[in-house]
Amino acid sequence: MLVLDEAELGWAAFLKARQVAEDSGARPILWQVLWELSQLATAVGNASAADGFRQQAQEIITYIAGHTGSEELRVSFLSMPEVKSVLNKLGIHE
Repeated sequence: MLVLDEAELGWAAFLKARQVAEDSGARPILWQVLWELSQLATAVGNASAADGFRQQAQEIITYIAGHTGSEELRVSFLSMPEVKSVLNKLGIHE
């Protein structure tokens, strides 16, 4: 959406996706949506919103990792490339 100069449409779509993920309790999707919102907010110069979305994404990743039920599943989740990428960008090295 940014490339097409349609940031507002992208923003609206991700906000809707966030609401759907929150309403359905879909944390594995929600952290990804929040991360993308943080990137979009950064791109349009809204640092405050970007920080908030990053914080929320990190909290959900931490929650998921802490509630996997086993160390093996926790390590598997934290080893996923997309999770590792976000954590690295946040300066967190699990």
